[in-house]
Amino acid sequence: MKKSFIAIGALFALSIAGVANADLSFNNTAGTGTITESDGFNVTGLPTLPTGTSVLLGELDSSGAAGTITFTYLGHESGFTNAFQITIGSMGSFNTTSSVGDQVTLSAADFGSGAVPFEFLTTNPTGQGSAVNGGAWTGGTSIGLIGTNMTDTATPSPPGGNYAFVIGFDDSGCAGCSNPPSDHDWDDLVVGVNFVSAVPEPQVYAMMGIGLLLMGFVARRRNLF
Repeated sequence: MKKSFIAIGALFALSIAGVANADLSFNNTAGTGTITESDGFNVTGLPTLPTGTSVLLGELDSSGAAGTITFTYLGHESGFTNAFQITIGSMGSFNTTSSVGDQVTLSAADFGSGAVPFEFLTTNPTGQGSAVNGGAWTGGTSIGLIGTNMTDTATPSPPGGNYAFVIGFDDSGCAGCSNPPSDHDWDDLVVGVNFVSAVPEPQVYAMMGIGLLLMGFVARRRNLF
């Protein structure tokens, strides 16, 4: 009987913890479309995207649902020092000299729906431009979607794990190079994005209900015997 309660308790706990990544979308912005990679995408733990792969450019948007968005630094392949930063609130950030797996979080309640407030930028050398999510992209920079529901096999965890979105920054490529640059790869700073809802989804309530019914059944059976 004790084992039954333990099993049901585990089911109950899983029902509470098992919220899906939702309420985020990556949308093409007017005039950007897709660009073909010309230099290949290579970041440890993530699938290699060969030269010639089409990458969707755009912005990460939120529906405004209550919850927390977590950004995880997954790696980079760039000679520049690039940074990711939240553009409201406490200005959480990391850059290509940070430890892989570093995270920053943002409450969706802080900004509501629409473009999630963050940007990528090159900090060294200076003057190489930035790409604001939902805003201006300068100096030949851009934000691209590497994949959705993507698994990072790197260790330790994080960054290893599953990410609802993996997005990458394409920096200006070289000091004084053409705009747009010639080495499109979107691995100059790569970020995994997950959303955790503050409100359990309907299937979570259903699982909680089943767990409570099972607990009641076991308790009644125990009293009968």
